[in-house]
Amino acid sequence: MGRFDGILICSDFDGTLACGSVISAENAEAVRYFQKEGGLFTLATGRSHHHFASYQDVFAPNAPMLCYNGSIMYDPITDKILYEGHIEPTIHDDMTEILRLTPEIVDISFCKNGSDYWTKAVDYSAEAVKAKVPASQILKVITRIETEDYDGVAARVTEAFSSRYGVYRSWFSGIEIQSLHDTKGQGILRVKDHLGDRVKTVIAVGDYENDIPMFDVADISYAPANAHPNAKARATHITVGCEDGAIAKIISEL
Repeated sequence: MGRFDGILICSDFDGTLACGSVISAENAEAVRYFQKEGGLFTLATGRSHHHFASYQDVFAPNAPMLCYNGSIMYDPITDKILYEGHIEPTIHDDMTEILRLTPEIVDISFCKNGSDYWTKAVDYSAEAVKAKVPASQILKVITRIETEDYDGVAARVTEAFSSRYGVYRSWFSGIEIQSLHDTKGQGILRVKDHLGDRVKTVIAVGDYENDIPMFDVADISYAPANAHPNAKARATHITVGCEDGAIAKIISEL
């Protein structure tokens, strides 16, 4: 029996486990210790699982990863996708309305598994994009905005489309749109179901608004000191900043 048997930590990557895409030696060592003592550690990230191949010598999840904010559940041990969810089929037409409501959007990326289709907002055509990337392939949509009122823009899109999509900030100048069925929170529930009795307690850690859905389903949640105020408000605990080894600090206190 290990000290951390039954504990699953789901951590965001950027701004939480890694600072500037670098995983500190302190965090990496703490994760390895946690895993050696029976703990399950994985990522809940907006990135693709392909991104993490270069980190294998530093960090290796030992539970299914949640990628594209929960739209994909990937098993790094078997190298298999266990779940893949896609956005609602109305997304192309809905983007036309979103752009009308938020002229502050300048770029749009339609994310598929392993690749993105990018277009400038001023060039957007629902029919043209639909022909190149059908909704059945889209995992999420990333928009980049230029404004001094990022929160106001996000609130405008959320008010209009929250019944149909998850609308989240994942960094200060971006809004991500995805299916309500494929958030990080829904992803954690899928990971728990997949692992069954191996999981007794779920700890979620994240720094931005797209992490809030996993805070809502976790037993314990942490936001690092550098987190967005909305994430801090929804977490059960605040820990040290990413640059101070937030993940190592959490593990040391378990």
